[in-house]
Formats: sequence, C-alpha cells, structure tokens
Amino acid sequence: GSRPEALLALLMSSLLDPANAETQAAIGQIHLDAGRLAAAEVVLRRAVELAPDLAQARFALGTTLVRLGRVEEGRTHLGEFQRLRDAALEGQRRTFVFEFSAHGSDRCHGTLVSIGDQLESMRLEHPDGPIVIPRPR
Repeated sequence: GSRPEALLALLMSSLLDPANAETQAAIGQIHLDAGRLAAAEVVLRRAVELAPDLAQARFALGTTLVRLGRVEEGRTHLGEFQRLRDAALEGQRRTFVFEFSAHGSDRCHGTLVSIGDQLESMRLEHPDGPIVIPRPR
C-alpha cells in the first residue's frame, strides 16, 4: 500500500484505540519519513508517553528531534533506544556447553555464547590451555 493509505488506516485505528503506542509510533514514523517533523514530534511524544519502553518510538523521536536541531534532547532518546535494544538483546543471550575431542582421545569442554542468532564468544578448554574466540566485529 501507499503511504497516504497506510497513514489513513493508522489514523482510523488510532481513533478506535488512542492509547495504542505502537499505532502512534507508526503514525509518527510516517510523518518523519515525509519530513513533517513537527507532526512527527507530537505523535511520537504521545507514543513515548504511552509506552516509555517502546524502542521504535524512542528511536523515531530521537531522530526527529535531531533533525529539528534539538540534538541534545534527541541524543537522550537515542540513548534510551540503545539501552532498550541492548536489554532486549541481552534477554536473548544463551550459553551452550559442549564436549569435543582433542588430539584424538582427550575429552575437552567448550562454551559457546550467542545473542539471538549471533555468536558472541566461544571458549575451548584445551589441554594446552584455554582458547577464547571472540565475536567477529
């Protein structure tokens, strides 16, 4: 669908449920994408007020404020977005312990840490000493 049609659908949804922060954030993002920064700011502030932990609203509001020249205030919201994103990723951290064979017969252990579907680190307890393989940056 086109942006005007999407905006109309979201505005209608907002009339039915004005307290839906996700809808408010989506409306704000459309305004931001169209360069309607004042309108974006109003709607995105409402989204953040309704759901302070809604990362997409924090990011869009921060971006809007930076584009309006209010860089410090924008950075505050972008920093909050980063904190929320990092917390969400941390919630996806998983540790896997495994065994492997070194030199044909030695039974060794390893630990793999992932965040989401990304490898964070791997540690192999090798007879010659531990081997740590960090995540590629």
